[in-house]
Amino acid sequence: MPTAASGEAIYRARVPAGEIERRLETCWRPYHVALSMLVEQTFSRFGVALLIDAHSMPSTASGIGSHDREHRIDIVLGDNHGEACAPALVDCAERFLVTRGLRVHRNQPYAGGFTTQRYGRPELGRHALQIEINRALYMDEARHEKTAGFRGIRDLMTELLDELGRQAILDVLPRRLAAE
Repeated sequence: MPTAASGEAIYRARVPAGEIERRLETCWRPYHVALSMLVEQTFSRFGVALLIDAHSMPSTASGIGSHDREHRIDIVLGDNHGEACAPALVDCAERFLVTRGLRVHRNQPYAGGFTTQRYGRPELGRHALQIEINRALYMDEARHEKTAGFRGIRDLMTELLDELGRQAILDVLPRRLAAE
C-alpha cells in the first residue's frame, strides 16, 4: 500500500493494477515526456535549466500541529541531499525565505522524489529544486479553501522565482560558460 513521507496510507484500499496502469499511461508518462522536452529545450537555448518542483505539504508533516508556529516547518527545500541542484541556488532560496520570516528546512522530511532525482544533474547544467509549502500558510486544510494568506504566499513564491532566476544568471550560468 503506497504511503506518504509521514507514513500515512495514501489510499484506503488497494488500487487495482488496471487503474494504476491507466493513470501511468494517461497522466504520469505524458507529463514526464512533456517535462523532459521543456527541460531539454531550456537547456538547449540557455545552456542551463532550473526546474522548480513545487508541492503543498500537510501542516502535520513536521510532526507538530499546524498552529504551533514556534515549531512548524513552513517550507522544505529538497535538493536530493545536494545531488540535484547547485548549492548557490538552494542557499539563495533559503536566504530569501528565512529573511521573510519563514521556517525553512532542507531535505527533511522531503528530499525530493522522482522529479528532482530524474532531472537534477547540476554537473550537466540541469538543476532541480523541490519546494514543499506548508498548507497552513495559505489554506484551510479541512475545507480545502484558500485563506487570507493565499495571496501573500502566491506573491512570495513569484518573488522567489524571480530571485532564483537572478541567482542563476549571476552564479550558475557564468560557471557553466566558464566550464565549456
